[in-house]
Amino acid sequence: MGVAICLHYAVKKYQNRETKENDQGPESGQVDKEISPAENDHESTFLFHPEQYKDHVDVEHIKLTKNDPVHESGQVDKEISPAENDHESTFLFHQEQYKDHVDVEHIQLTKQPEEDQSLTIFEEINQFKRLKTVTIIGLKLDDTSLSNLFQCTSIRSLKISNCQLASIPRSLANLKDLEILDLSRNNLTTLPARPIRSLPCLKSLNISHNKITVIRDVVKKLQALQHLDVSYNAVGEIPYEILEMENLEFFSCSHNKIARWLDPSNGERKASTCHLASLNMSSNLLAEVPQNVKELKNLSVVNLSDNKIGENIPDKILRQQISELFYLPSVSTNNELEDLPLVLCFLPSLTKLDLKQNKISSVSENVKSCKSLSVLDVSHNRLKEIPSQVIRLPELRVIDASNNQISSVSSLRKDESSVVEDVALADNCLSHFPEALIQTKSLKKVDLSNNNIKEIPETIMDMPKDVKLELKGNPIIDPPLEVCQAGLETIQAFYEDLTTASSITQCLKTLFLGTYEAGKTSLVRVFQLDRSNLTKTGERTDGIEVAELHLSAPNTSDITLSVWDFAGQETYYITHQFFLSAKALMLLVVNLEEYDSARFYSTCGNWMENMIAKVGNPVVIPVATHIDKLEPEEVEPRIAEDFDKNLESRMPDHLLLCVAKKLGAEWERLAIHMGFTKANVYKFKCDHLYNTDQQILAMLTTWRDRKGRNATRQELQRVLIEAGVDVISCL
Repeated sequence: MGVAICLHYAVKKYQNRETKENDQGPESGQVDKEISPAENDHESTFLFHPEQYKDHVDVEHIKLTKNDPVHESGQVDKEISPAENDHESTFLFHQEQYKDHVDVEHIQLTKQPEEDQSLTIFEEINQFKRLKTVTIIGLKLDDTSLSNLFQCTSIRSLKISNCQLASIPRSLANLKDLEILDLSRNNLTTLPARPIRSLPCLKSLNISHNKITVIRDVVKKLQALQHLDVSYNAVGEIPYEILEMENLEFFSCSHNKIARWLDPSNGERKASTCHLASLNMSSNLLAEVPQNVKELKNLSVVNLSDNKIGENIPDKILRQQISELFYLPSVSTNNELEDLPLVLCFLPSLTKLDLKQNKISSVSENVKSCKSLSVLDVSHNRLKEIPSQVIRLPELRVIDASNNQISSVSSLRKDESSVVEDVALADNCLSHFPEALIQTKSLKKVDLSNNNIKEIPETIMDMPKDVKLELKGNPIIDPPLEVCQAGLETIQAFYEDLTTASSITQCLKTLFLGTYEAGKTSLVRVFQLDRSNLTKTGERTDGIEVAELHLSAPNTSDITLSVWDFAGQETYYITHQFFLSAKALMLLVVNLEEYDSARFYSTCGNWMENMIAKVGNPVVIPVATHIDKLEPEEVEPRIAEDFDKNLESRMPDHLLLCVAKKLGAEWERLAIHMGFTKANVYKFKCDHLYNTDQQILAMLTTWRDRKGRNATRQELQRVLIEAGVDVISCL
């Protein structure tokens, strides 16, 4: 049996499991369109035709739903309905009609709670010898009506929900064949223990959403019970007898006041024969993991979220408790556990482990004992690495470790292998492409987005070509960004071209960028002609001019430059971004004669931001021209004291992302200090749900855009220091 341990921050709801006999099933359950009195009629339509009853004597469930009550003839009979919206077994409101329905096997009557209507069940109901299923929802019932109903000893399924019941008559014990009992959403404070324990066939008991405080006397001797739901009550403790219920498979006691699971009253603990597979004890008052849980060897789902586990227990003692249980309890972010060792060696059938939204900083090596684990979710934690013992688990197919602080993934040894198919490592601190992923030949999908990877290694040629690789949000330099954005197949083709070409010409793409009349074309001609040749007005560049320039130097190989001379008119700016490349050398040409501090953004800063936005980390050489028109004492201040200073202070996205990854939960305080409102902070969160790094990055980039040219490293350092945030090192 597979196991799933759930640690979600939200409490999961369990669905009721329908109990069926192996040798029974609906017969003649197909809708007969010929019989239907109206086009929309369906299910059990034979009820309109008494002559057909003999053909359906073995059915166990009857369902007939109409917008209005219908007569046998198929005509709407308004006289039968006590209210306009009544439907289904409305004859229950009319004692004189009972004699016409004595052969029904199913009764269903549902009213909306706000209608506050009562139902009286008359003693003639005891003539319904074939009645097997009763569903009554939202109607007030008194004890006399219940006692009359309980005379129908053939009932196998009974649901009386939201009927404002304060007590249950002891005559319930008459229903010896009852298998399903649902008394949910009433006002019960106690249950008649003896009558319920006198139901030898009872398989499912739902008493959720009541006011019950004790269940011990009820569960005793219910050996046939498979499904027990006592959630949303006021139960304070779990009786030990739960462990003695051999057939119990599902037990939910969430949203109570449970603080402990009792030991046997006689002090003699026996080996549990309980086959419980699903246990939900979420939203209670547990201060520690119940020791009785370790007796449940067949558990497949455990939920202990939203308790007080670990709140007042020293870490050393807590770890010992976990070790003794030989399993990891489900703990949500509302608990106080941190850095838990995964002592899972006694759960060899574990298939899914969900640890998201906690504060876990390491994965215990004991996880290697989970030989059947196929899905591991450790997202939104504080992990710094993925150990190799995780990757090489023999059945592990999916790993989600996104939104952590992971900087490395341990590589596999030559004698080790992995069957992992899906790896999510987005929003971490990886600066290198993990070699372990290249070694994993079973991969089908890898998400490395929003890390700090600058280079994709040539060994990526060994990765299967059909892997879906996501690399967005990384400051990649090599291969060129446009190659990486095209996917794994294009990256591999790029490296294949480099390695298989018979001869490779060393050609460097060189871009000459800058404002109009900065001197770009004249500079290109200097390289071409090896002498100064100023550009005349009619010779200035329109659009882009491309040429080759061959350079040679002593003791070096010849180099060919592919020179791209871009027009400096503002009309052409929008086209420049399509030709920028991380593999290109960019010369930013600035007319120093016309330069001053006020023009820095238009002559240089704007160009730098556009290159960073497109390429990530561009290789840029600033070139100052028209120096000959300045006095010598004017050159140095403009270059060293103003131009270089402003250029160095720019704030690229990858630097802001680095700050975002280090900020953590204190970012909201920083946002308020930066002048953002609580509404702004809320919008950052809504725009990037469950991704704290992207929330912080959105806040920082918005701050940078607001500050404009004043958004410098020095300014950000000042704001961080004033806010008391210690992440200055990454700047």
